[in-house]
Amino acid sequence: MKLDVTPAQLEAIKRLTDDCASMVGCGEEESDKAWLRNIVLIDRMLKKNGHERYFKGED
Repeated sequence: MKLDVTPAQLEAIKRLTDDCASMVGCGEEESDKAWLRNIVLIDRMLKKNGHERYFKGED
């Protein structure tokens, strides 16, 4: 699948993922699992395309 993304859109994805990652551990366990699954998928997509997020929590 090919997806065209502007630099501003890419930065928004990174910032949104950073925000979500910072909230993991502050809520209920089931919600955290769902958030973490999506964060991992986004990180994998970014890495595959030569990018990464700025914020990295404890793994």
